[in-house]
Amino acid sequence: MTAASAPARPRQARSRATRERLLVAARRAFAEHGHDGVNLRVHVLEPAGVGVGSFYHQFADKTDLLITLLDEAAEDRRRAVVDDPAVVAERTPQEVLGEGFARLLADIDASEDLWRIQIRERANPDPRIRRRVGGGPDAWRRDLAATLRATTGAPEAVVARAADLLFSLGVGLAATYLERPRRRRTAAARRELAAGAATFATAGLGALLEGGGADRP
Repeated sequence: MTAASAPARPRQARSRATRERLLVAARRAFAEHGHDGVNLRVHVLEPAGVGVGSFYHQFADKTDLLITLLDEAAEDRRRAVVDDPAVVAERTPQEVLGEGFARLLADIDASEDLWRIQIRERANPDPRIRRRVGGGPDAWRRDLAATLRATTGAPEAVVARAADLLFSLGVGLAATYLERPRRRRTAAARRELAAGAATFATAGLGALLEGGGADRP
């Protein structure tokens, strides 16, 4: 170890700790106030105990902070919800969808701030945010399409259409669930919602398969 590298490690550790405090404070702030409503000093820097100079050493601005938060959370959210297509082929579409919707609702309870941010910022006019939030649905649709291929063997046009519709249903289910008070977000409530959504989606998927996707605009 050189003399120069010894003090570098504590600085790197402090930098990582500062970054983590900023991201934790940002989760709460953006979930509660939205990007446009967040006052960087009041809602992020003061709760995190971080100075202005240290913030700008880590991030360009509050939009960069939000984008970083979304990027780091996106893959974790998908992994928590979407099943591996390689292990779903032996299950029925309703079983796969029911389990997927149940995982979605459970992950909302585990990571509520991140889901609130994702849903809230879908309509943000800032092009940087819109590009990042808009890219997330594409990845979700790809994952859903892979699952549908494994469980239905449907034509590609039908798979693509079904993935679009399932994604929209999932977004609506998530938004509706987030509106519920915490006391009504029980394990039994999650099971009931997931089962109902799966039954509805499976019926729609069956109709789509019978029609061969011809109703696609």
